[in-house]
Amino acid sequence: MVVLIPIESAADQRVAEFASLHRGAEAGPDEALESRVSSSFVAEGELTARLAVGSRFPVRSLLMSSAKVGTMGDVIAVLPASTPIFVAEPKLMSEIVGFKFHRGALVCCERGTPMSVGEAVRRASSVVVLEQVSNFDNVGGIFRSVSALGGERPAVLLSPGCCDPLYRKCLRVSMGHVLRVPFSQVGVEEWPGVIGRLAQEGFSVVGLSTGLSSMKLGSLPDKCASRPALVLGTEGDGLSRGALAEIDRWGLRARIDMRPGVDSLNVNVAAAIALYGLGLAAR
Repeated sequence: MVVLIPIESAADQRVAEFASLHRGAEAGPDEALESRVSSSFVAEGELTARLAVGSRFPVRSLLMSSAKVGTMGDVIAVLPASTPIFVAEPKLMSEIVGFKFHRGALVCCERGTPMSVGEAVRRASSVVVLEQVSNFDNVGGIFRSVSALGGERPAVLLSPGCCDPLYRKCLRVSMGHVLRVPFSQVGVEEWPGVIGRLAQEGFSVVGLSTGLSSMKLGSLPDKCASRPALVLGTEGDGLSRGALAEIDRWGLRARIDMRPGVDSLNVNVAAAIALYGLGLAAR
């Protein structure tokens, strides 16, 4: 039987993993990279906590407000009896995390062994490949779009320079879907050659790139909707020369038609439009 552990001080070392989460809220990719060294991560909210239970990331502990004990009783019941369940009043939770916290629940999970590229894409119906996407909101939003529109078994690959998808802001924006979608952080030695590897493994490589040399998204051959590997870069610089060379060798460039005078879309928006345009959600 799980035992609820009352917390009465923000200085209690038993909840140190949840302390000062506001630090790094505006962190850059280098600081987000540092978080990968940690063996655990913290995610916010009841929905995310529910998704964490049964995911590939074992739950290390929970911190919740007293008001959530009842509503999350089913979650508590399925956790191992050894899992610490900390309970604190809402005001104290805000003191612990370092900002006004209204979501009522926090979950700390083990990162475990990272997925390799092969493990992430082995059974994938589609793959979204991100290059140098370091904005937490964009990466989190893309995971949510991928989960909704990427077909039955989507996956995500992140190039060197992308931010950590297990960073709390990514998790929050993704509505917890980072915990559901298999992903792999591609090593420097694998990039950008992994694009060709995907083609060799039966994926249809499509790189989103502005310019008239790219095909209209709606004009892509039907085969591109069969196990697509959609490659996206930042809305500032777009895809690198190396990535574009791999795309030209193994696949096609595509563009989303826009009104003249608008040069690009937010990468999260572009990913959602492209996935919807490929019709994967209906498959």
